[in-house]
Amino acid sequence: MLRKYRAAAQRVNKSGVSSLQGLDTKSEARGEQSGSYTLTELKNTVELHDGESSSVRTHYFRAQSKATKLLMYEQRIENLFVIEAALQNKRNIKESFEDEASAFWFYRLLSELIVPTADVLPQSEYEKADGQKLPSFHLLSYLGITSLVHLSQIKPLGSGNLSAKVICSVSIFTDLSDVWNTRASYDAACRLLTEDGGLASSTTILVDHLLRSVLKPLFANSAPSTITPAGRQAIDPGRKQVELGQFESQTKPWKYQAAWGVTVLRFVLQRMNTPLVEVNWPLLVPPVLAVLDDSSTAMKTKGARLVTRLLYLTPPELLIRTGLFPVFRDALKPCTLFLPTLTPLEESLPLLKAAYSALFALGNARFPPASDGAEPSSQTTSLLRNSKSANAEKIAFQAQVDRSHYLSAILRSCIFAAHAHCPESTYPRITTLLCWELRDIVIEMGPSTTRHLKDIIPLLIEILNNPFGTASPEMLEAAAQALKQVLLRAWARASRWRGEVLMGLVGCWMHVLDEEQNSRGRGGTKSTLTGEVVGPRIREIDESYEEQESRKLQSSGKQDDVKLNDDEVSLENVKATLKGIAGILRASLKDDVDLDIDSEYDLMISKEERLKELLD
Repeated sequence: MLRKYRAAAQRVNKSGVSSLQGLDTKSEARGEQSGSYTLTELKNTVELHDGESSSVRTHYFRAQSKATKLLMYEQRIENLFVIEAALQNKRNIKESFEDEASAFWFYRLLSELIVPTADVLPQSEYEKADGQKLPSFHLLSYLGITSLVHLSQIKPLGSGNLSAKVICSVSIFTDLSDVWNTRASYDAACRLLTEDGGLASSTTILVDHLLRSVLKPLFANSAPSTITPAGRQAIDPGRKQVELGQFESQTKPWKYQAAWGVTVLRFVLQRMNTPLVEVNWPLLVPPVLAVLDDSSTAMKTKGARLVTRLLYLTPPELLIRTGLFPVFRDALKPCTLFLPTLTPLEESLPLLKAAYSALFALGNARFPPASDGAEPSSQTTSLLRNSKSANAEKIAFQAQVDRSHYLSAILRSCIFAAHAHCPESTYPRITTLLCWELRDIVIEMGPSTTRHLKDIIPLLIEILNNPFGTASPEMLEAAAQALKQVLLRAWARASRWRGEVLMGLVGCWMHVLDEEQNSRGRGGTKSTLTGEVVGPRIREIDESYEEQESRKLQSSGKQDDVKLNDDEVSLENVKATLKGIAGILRASLKDDVDLDIDSEYDLMISKEERLKELLD
């Protein structure tokens, strides 16, 4: 039986291990059902390079030529093919008193084999992953993880260092955006982590092994100077001293040799809860801020997502006690200005989405939003406990004032500044994102939005009146949705701005009608843009996060990401939103004794019949 597996593996290698199509030929080996074997016999059958049979050493891939390294990959894949095919046929495996030791041997071997090595990962920002070895590693990692899945069903993982090592190795494949990961490996890793009996959420594994033993040494030399080792704000941060001749690859192994460290950190945060975060704060904050402060936009994006998850689990008292609110704020705000042309558009968009999401999470963590009739927040309760003479209403009111000031600062220094640098006529996708973020801020600020109407309404009207706006219905829809929320929150000032609002509505409506007429004249379809983000505003766009949410990889609590409604936005959607805004404006001014909004609408319809559908 095992000889047949070996023969099938050799046929796969001869057909080319650089393609995942070789996996289809495994059915040849699995067709044989006769014969039985023990795990010890399977262990003895596996032939490692240079006669290694106990473990995989760190110098396993220190070959001189690329051809030799590729040959080693082929030998590894052949062995893993035999292991995976043999372990899947569980009814052919007979029990033996040596099975437990052999199972431990396989767990140790497989957990070491699937970890991405330095020769697969890029070793600088200007270097890409080896395209020749990467497909071979994809196949190798898939075979290794599926072998672990089959082995866990035969001999379940127990508690101990070995189980922690296996969980760490498998957690490396929980992010689809990583270059070393594939859909097949991701699915297999999710399956193993959901069938581990709760080991992946064990405090011992998360804290003692992953945080202390694995992640802490990786981030030891790259902690920001703005915080202390205890996870508090540094009083006099100064500048970090860098030794001459010290390369970034030496101070940041988590970015190069062990790039999987960021994925493991993300996995740990997904499995933690608020009490665990508070107890292990000094172990979490330095690595998260180190990733956020990196010069690479890809790493900044990952860092902002890590900050979002961390802040969702952070109680307000912890931010106050450690003084890290300004540290997080000052680290996140510059991320909102990584804009074209200095930053490529395809890199800028994900970073902006992640940065704004983190800024909102920071505001909610430091200034929890108040709700009508709700009990005082934990921050209020804590302050009352420390000061007997404090007035709960004053404290709660001041907290909401501070929250409003924080959101106003984001509006001025992030939204308005970014739009001034990237106007809608040049970067409609950036403008679309900024309008959705503006809509969120307006909803959070409520009536306090009134103070910013002089800046918000001209900006939105300019976008709606853009003669080329119909080329991007998503941008018009985002601007219209933002204007709708402005009128709902600041309706008391609608009479002052009704002229500007009507100018934007009428201008956008006429442009849409002209575009529809031109489209019918050309015999084409209505103008749509399928590649843009649409629908209700969300925190993130990341397929790997959406997949992990659906597979319940997050432990509990608030979600980092909400799935986006990516239905196509058409000009009909824009028209429907514009009609809704016209109705809101009419309702806001209906009781105003100083003007007759119905007469103004009728006058406009008499001048232009095409406005009847908008204003009726």
